[in-house]
Amino acid sequence: MTTLNKTPRRATKIVALAAGVALVGTGTAYAAGKGGKGTSKARTGVTAVEVARATVGTAASALSLSGSVVPTTSLPLAAGASGRVSVLDVSVGQRVNAGQALMSVADPVLQAQLAAAQAAVGTAQAKLSAAEAPPSGASLAVANDGLAKAQAVLSAAEVAYQQAVAGAQGGRGTGSQAQVNSAAEAVAVAQAGLTLAEAQSAQAEAPPSSASLAPLVAAVTQAQAAQAVIGAEVAQESLTAPSSGTVSSLSVAVGQTVTAGTTVMTLDGLGMTVQAPVSQASVSLVRAGQTATLSVLGASNNLAATVTAVSTSASASSLTFEVTLTPVAATPPWLHPGESATASVVTSSTPSATLVPASAIVSINGHPQVFVVRPATKPATASGSSTTASPKGSGVAAPAKKSAGKGKGKGKGKGKKNKTGKGIGATAKGGAGTVSLVDVTPSVSDGTTTEVSGLSPGALVVVAGQTYLAQGDRVKVTSTLTVANSVTGSSVGGILTAPTAAPTAASSAAPTKVGAGGGAASGAGAGTASGSTRKGGAGAAG
Repeated sequence: MTTLNKTPRRATKIVALAAGVALVGTGTAYAAGKGGKGTSKARTGVTAVEVARATVGTAASALSLSGSVVPTTSLPLAAGASGRVSVLDVSVGQRVNAGQALMSVADPVLQAQLAAAQAAVGTAQAKLSAAEAPPSGASLAVANDGLAKAQAVLSAAEVAYQQAVAGAQGGRGTGSQAQVNSAAEAVAVAQAGLTLAEAQSAQAEAPPSSASLAPLVAAVTQAQAAQAVIGAEVAQESLTAPSSGTVSSLSVAVGQTVTAGTTVMTLDGLGMTVQAPVSQASVSLVRAGQTATLSVLGASNNLAATVTAVSTSASASSLTFEVTLTPVAATPPWLHPGESATASVVTSSTPSATLVPASAIVSINGHPQVFVVRPATKPATASGSSTTASPKGSGVAAPAKKSAGKGKGKGKGKGKKNKTGKGIGATAKGGAGTVSLVDVTPSVSDGTTTEVSGLSPGALVVVAGQTYLAQGDRVKVTSTLTVANSVTGSSVGGILTAPTAAPTAASSAAPTKVGAGGGAASGAGAGTASGSTRKGGAGAAG
């Protein structure tokens, strides 16, 4: 937006004091001669301008924030066991994967206890395995041999018993009965021996029972439990990464003795967010779910992000609220914790906004306005070019048709014929348009395109050449610029601002035609001609 302190332009006068100087301006022609006494009257001309057509598009209001990149998670990792650091597999800044070994601590006493527990488990398992194993051929042979012998003993006892009974029945006396009784006892003993041998043989062939194995199973379980307790303590000697991330700090070295529970390093998660403070005046504009764009110094790409959190209480020291912004896609590898970042948070959007170039807005006496080009009401009559000749002895160019003033000059020498140049004159071929000032209210701007209210879409606004314009001036359009169909502008504290546009080269054309010591002519645009005289006479016309 250009600031202009407008004064009545028609009161402006430009005087060319140097002899033989050609004054050239867009849409303006001048003539000057040395030694002349002629004067001319100032007159309003036509100014060449660039325009753009106001368009309808989307205007999004954005709040600019500055913050820093922080990891989504930051975990302190502590040693699980006391001892000396025997292995350290990471360094600061190293990226690690979940489950990766980071550090190991050595404790000789704990290692000895683990070895003893492992040995006890081995012994108990060996006993159980032996009991569960099928009988061997040797044991089966022994059992079968004992069974055969018991059967033979029983058979012999039965034969002796039968013989004793037969003798007693033959009338041999009382002694015979004693022999029967003795033989009967021998048979009973032999029968008991056979029963035992059969049981032993059956036991040798049968698998072990659950009852017989229960004590052995219990012994194995107890040994394994003892080993697990000691093994858990030993496992604490090895520190592994609970998740993937980056080691951001490290406070131990190999050979250093640490105590269980002491923090030895910090692991930052791979996900990153941006935390930025927002003032009390602007916090009402920000809410979770709004879209944003993140920029990091040195990065060639911006990141699409979303507002994921807005603190509900202000910082006691800065009286600002913390806003958390999270990238939509996966965190790129070039985004690192601690980097400074800027965020543009879209706080509102207008789908049918009137958009114009920011350079079209001028501030006249503190009021933002634009010059709107209206069609000409009368056709132009001036020609687009003129040809003049310097008469002999005259150092002044003859004025062209419809000149603003006449002047005569005297000089010695012969003048050569001078011709004006041809250009895009504001009055050529169809006449000139006129401009009128329209009050506008700028709202959202990105420095190139600005949303305004108070202006009809489709209006032709002047974007270059308006420096010397005033209400009702005549203009000639040299080119028409294209206006973007969307704009995302910044706001500070909820107040939307429109930037100031720098004056352009096309805005410096002088609209008034005057002559010094000669006549002023209305030309067909920017044109120049040079002349030369002999013996001191000089003249020029454009």
